[in-house]
Amino acid sequence: MTRQLYKRTVYVGAIPHVITVTQKARTVWEAVGDYRGEPIRVKGSSADVAINYWADAARIKDRDN
Repeated sequence: MTRQLYKRTVYVGAIPHVITVTQKARTVWEAVGDYRGEPIRVKGSSADVAINYWADAARIKDRDN
C-alpha cells in the first residue's frame, strides 16, 4: 500500500490553517496541525473524516477559550 501525505487548508472562523494529512493504514488517516499555537492531532477512517475531526476539535478549543 502506498501511504499518502498531503497538506490541506482548513478554515476555522474564516482563518486559514494548514494541516498535514497522512495515511497511517488502509482505513486510518491522521490530521495534524496547530491551532492558536497548540497542536491538534486526530484520526479518522478517511482523509476527509480526519480533516473534519480536526476542524471540529479546533472549533471546540475556540469555544472553550
